[in-house]
Amino acid sequence: RRTPPLMRAYLERIGAEFELLVPVRRASHRGLFLELYYCDRTTGLTPEQIAVADRLAPMLAAALARDELAEEHALLVGELRRAESGRRRSEERFRHMIDRVPVAVYEVDLEGYITFYSPGDDLLGYTRKEWTEDPEKLWEACIHPDDHDWVISAYDEALQRGRPFRARFRMQSRDGRRTLWVHEVERVTHDAQGRVKTRQGVGIDITAEVLAEQSRLETEHRYRTLIEQ
Repeated sequence: RRTPPLMRAYLERIGAEFELLVPVRRASHRGLFLELYYCDRTTGLTPEQIAVADRLAPMLAAALARDELAEEHALLVGELRRAESGRRRSEERFRHMIDRVPVAVYEVDLEGYITFYSPGDDLLGYTRKEWTEDPEKLWEACIHPDDHDWVISAYDEALQRGRPFRARFRMQSRDGRRTLWVHEVERVTHDAQGRVKTRQGVGIDITAEVLAEQSRLETEHRYRTLIEQ
């Protein structure tokens, strides 16, 4: 008798005798209810039926939570895939760039082993496979004999002291017919405790600049000699 007239009319229209509202207690849906209709007017609502309704509410909450988690998971997977695709495209562009410029890029760990090496547009006559198999050994072998000892000594000292390595030296091609001038520059990265973490560097082909400078100096020397004579 306490049922509001509009609700009574609604129940009569759908053929229901009782309506039971069970709150589904979820933080994201504070106003969500499980609405149950009973059509048997002879028995009424028994305690067993109310107990079943109470058990249905957390089951519904769990089902909704599962579906929402599935949606969030799908969105997250989509975002990760897009991010991974973007990362791969960015990495491909970066590798495409450094593979075609006269610059060697590398990274060295705490023990002095090269963890990343890209020889760029190799002018020394070695294949990429040869560079990636043992880049450190090949780098040492390519240093010009007249520069080899002081370059290795300077690099070992920089490695021991945890300082960047900077040098300009010559390297020889595989057949020994071509000599390249290289300007190598390093930066040192540190961890949270201030210890050296990695050493990252580039080796730049400056042969054209060095030859131009040498030509300029030779020309100046010839003119100076001519004037003095």
